[in-house]
Amino acid sequence: MKQLYITLIAISAMFATACNDMLDDIKPYLDEGEKVYVGKLDSVKIFSGQNRLKITGLMPYGMTQTKCILNWIDPAGEIGSKEYPIERVSPNEQFEFIIDNLLEGQYDFQIYTYDAKNNSSIRVDIGGYSYGEVYESVLVNRNIGSMSLDEDGGTINWLAGANGLVRSEIKYTDKEGTIRNISVSVDESSIYCPGAPGKGEFEYRSVYIPEKLSIDEFYTAWDKASFPYLFGDVDRSQWSVIFCDNSDPTEGSPDNIIDNNPDSYWHSDYHNATNYPYTFVIDMKEQVWVGEIGAQTRQNAYYTRGVEFYTIDNYTGPSEGQWIKLGDLDLPQNNNDIIWKTCSNSILDAGIKARYLKVVLTSGYNGHLGGIGEISVKKVLY
Repeated sequence: MKQLYITLIAISAMFATACNDMLDDIKPYLDEGEKVYVGKLDSVKIFSGQNRLKITGLMPYGMTQTKCILNWIDPAGEIGSKEYPIERVSPNEQFEFIIDNLLEGQYDFQIYTYDAKNNSSIRVDIGGYSYGEVYESVLVNRNIGSMSLDEDGGTINWLAGANGLVRSEIKYTDKEGTIRNISVSVDESSIYCPGAPGKGEFEYRSVYIPEKLSIDEFYTAWDKASFPYLFGDVDRSQWSVIFCDNSDPTEGSPDNIIDNNPDSYWHSDYHNATNYPYTFVIDMKEQVWVGEIGAQTRQNAYYTRGVEFYTIDNYTGPSEGQWIKLGDLDLPQNNNDIIWKTCSNSILDAGIKARYLKVVLTSGYNGHLGGIGEISVKKVLY
């Protein structure tokens, strides 16, 4: 029995020693007392910007927060920190913090909130990208596909935009001298410019955002372009054909190419066949600044293909003088409508006004046979 008591006393001493050793490990924390954690910044989001970032969040856990500290590592590996005071009003209020003057690149943040006794929250981590000159330098202006002009203004048709494009901005001076600023969304393929003048210059640039929720916009440099000329019909009632080097009177007179009747036509000589080219000279009876050239095939008989247009103001003969080429076009084999083609910019910008028009048929679809329904031009109004 005595031996049993001795054993129990030894075991009790061993447990007491072990407990004392365990308490030694946690004693420093027990001496500190209870740890108080402040409510953290919750539902955190980060938004990219131009050399800056915005962080937002809620503080639904308690109302004791008095400041928020953001710590970060910048793209160069440097550590930064910024403190923001907090005044609590409502458990549901949203907070936002702007970090300015950042380098371009990735930032990783550690976020803590503190109360008046300097108790902190647990850490919240979030990362975001600050954009700058490198991103902006690779942005491209949205390309213009085509333009047109009427008496009331001009239309710009755009090609598809690049990723991140938001809109394009246009500025121009209208016919009344008023400066206009308009914009077109990336979702729109055209924009109408009221009062745009013929050949009037305009500037345009494109606006981008690098991310869907970016707080800043980025801009391309301004590019310059010009509205097209405005064309109008020419009165052909006084026109006359003063030269033709080949025709078949039994088939169709040269005068038929300017009679405004698409069912009449000129035809090359069946009986004394010669080969292309065939040449006409037309007296327009006034000086015309030609902007578009047009030709129409013989209805349902697609003989002629290539057509060239020339002009001169002082006529001395079909081969004499300095004829200026206005342009050329091809007539298709399956279209009875008049085919129009705009003169080149170099011809339009030269502002050539001349009285005589030479038309040369250069090729056909059926050997030497040629046939034309109508020849016409449109003049530059402005």
